[in-house]
Amino acid sequence: MSGKITKEEEAEMREAFDKIDLDGNGHISDYELGELLREAGHAQPGYMVREILQKLDRNKDSRISFDEFLLIVKELKGSEVAKTFRRAINRKEGILAIGGTSELSSEGTQHSFS
Repeated sequence: MSGKITKEEEAEMREAFDKIDLDGNGHISDYELGELLREAGHAQPGYMVREILQKLDRNKDSRISFDEFLLIVKELKGSEVAKTFRRAINRKEGILAIGGTSELSSEGTQHSFS
């Protein structure tokens, strides 16, 4: 599921991306990602930064473009919407939420009924 972002949010994401893109080449490299993590108080060794970059790099060119960055943001936003929806359902009165009915299906699934 991917969330939708407004033009205003896209402009904000461009501003954030440009702050991370230290050399201004339009891509986030492993060095720039490492610097961002370090400044955020989450310094990681080089191999960990490269692993993170590989997971986020959609076209496997060893860097993150703005379009890839936007896709990541949309997916994160979509998953947050799903979580919010699930929490809203769980708060409704008269609705019981339980895991799956078998041991195998109970992991990661939820069923609601009233």
